[in-house]
Amino acid sequence: MNKTATGFDFLLEDPSLLETPVRFRFELAIFLSAYSLLQYQKSDDYWGGSDDVNIMNFLCLLLSSLVGVDVTEEESWTQYTNRATSEEIAKFNIDQLIKSLPSLVPKHTKLYAFAFEAGDLIDSLPELIALKDNYHFSLATEATTDADSGWSVEEVETINSLQLFEAVENFSHSQNTLIRIR
Repeated sequence: MNKTATGFDFLLEDPSLLETPVRFRFELAIFLSAYSLLQYQKSDDYWGGSDDVNIMNFLCLLLSSLVGVDVTEEESWTQYTNRATSEEIAKFNIDQLIKSLPSLVPKHTKLYAFAFEAGDLIDSLPELIALKDNYHFSLATEATTDADSGWSVEEVETINSLQLFEAVENFSHSQNTLIRIR
């Protein structure tokens, strides 16, 4: 997968991404929404840039494929997103996905969008997406982020200290990214 100078334009060039299993599309959409939220929180420069535009355009396609309606035309979705901030839109996307496909969401108190072996996300995200599997993108809970699941005591403490919509990047020996979304 070649990532061009404009970032994530490859997302719109690979229609097979929309034909991947529902769980992969769901977890990728959750992660990309959370990732965008993280970028908005880090810098005002992210909003409206090519990475933001390409990811959001792709998210519209992913969301539409998952919820069964064109979210760019669906009235309640567009009414909200037309007046919301970028951060609010990212949170709204996550919330709507969880409400639309509750059977894919673990029933735990804490929920994290998880990218395994992500390293520097800007550099590795295109390659991880190209793999089209749930190995690198998934949802994690307090039940899967404990010492019994292979995390060290220090890592568990760090994960447990995350507040809603906070993240740890390039975390642990596996260079994971976790973003708390519930």
